[in-house]
Amino acid sequence: MYSITPPIGLTPSLDLGNLPDEQTALAIRDLNLYYGSTQALFDISMRIPKGKVTAFIGPSGCGKSTLLRCINRMNDLVDGCRVRGGITLHGQNIYHRDVDVPALRRQVGMVFQRPNPFPKSVYENVIFGLRLQGINDPRTLDDAVERSLRGAALWDEVKNRLNDNAFGLSSGQQQRLVIARAIAIEPEVLLLDEPSSALDPISTLTIEELINDLKNQYTVVIVTHNMQQAARVSDQTAFINMGRLVEYADTDTLFTTPQNKQTEDYITGRYG
Repeated sequence: MYSITPPIGLTPSLDLGNLPDEQTALAIRDLNLYYGSTQALFDISMRIPKGKVTAFIGPSGCGKSTLLRCINRMNDLVDGCRVRGGITLHGQNIYHRDVDVPALRRQVGMVFQRPNPFPKSVYENVIFGLRLQGINDPRTLDDAVERSLRGAALWDEVKNRLNDNAFGLSSGQQQRLVIARAIAIEPEVLLLDEPSSALDPISTLTIEELINDLKNQYTVVIVTHNMQQAARVSDQTAFINMGRLVEYADTDTLFTTPQNKQTEDYITGRYG
């Protein structure tokens, strides 16, 4: 069994199964997801704590990204996809028919695997979501750009390039720009779907340091194929396999003393 170092300064273990409502950002209850007649997620139930980083790990195709996309209803865009069960945010099931999905996605931002800046200036990329909300006051937008780029640890690198096309940035800078775009609208939850898998090691380290800073203001949920990354950045980790939640615990516990043999086999490299 190879060693994975848990995050420095990890907080004491949380009883994630009995997490109080006031400490819970999202409550997932009996969640099942189907693509047509094929079931992809099976009876997922878990509570995601506020102001923490929660990692989803598991083999390729296990359902971790599918689960992540459930949290802001991105799977609604897939033909034939249907969900049973629910995810509660502020006491409301986000799958209730009365939920305003665009408003939900402003509360729950998302960053994808590959950087996807728009073919616009750095400035216009950051404020894109604000303009969609009808915000056009120059001072408000200027303040949002600086705040968001600082929050994404990018301001010092681009403050003199705000009018340049975003495609001129490096891949690592583009990914941080996308994170700045996501946090400009001040979401409560930030979803990161393998945000550094397309980046070089130095850019990956920068993203990981950024994730550690982001949890001071947001609840962060990250999907990663890299178990060592999960160990470095997350406070708690969920191991998912074949669409089922196998084990969910604080990161230190899950990587050092897993309770389920499937988890132990996965983190020791016996499969996956």
